Amino acid sequence: MQTTEDRLTALERQLGILTRTLTEQQLSLHDIEKNETILLGIASGQEKALKVLTERTERIESRLETMDRKLDTILALLEKP
Repeated sequence: MQTTEDRLTALERQLGILTRTLTEQQLSLHDIEKNETILLGIASGQEKALKVLTERTERIESRLETMDRKLDTILALLEKP
């Protein structure tokens, strides 16, 4: 049977291990939170970029439709005798 001193020493050792583990987990959590913040910033920037690209694509499509109509008109005029 262990003495009280041995039991206390074992308990102190376990407490030290638990304290180190908790500190490591806190550091890991801090790193995760930091990376999450970075990723949210990147995602937000990509959302804005996607919106700009969508708007530009819509403008290009509109201009192409206008050009198609004008080209159709020109072709129709050229086909008339």
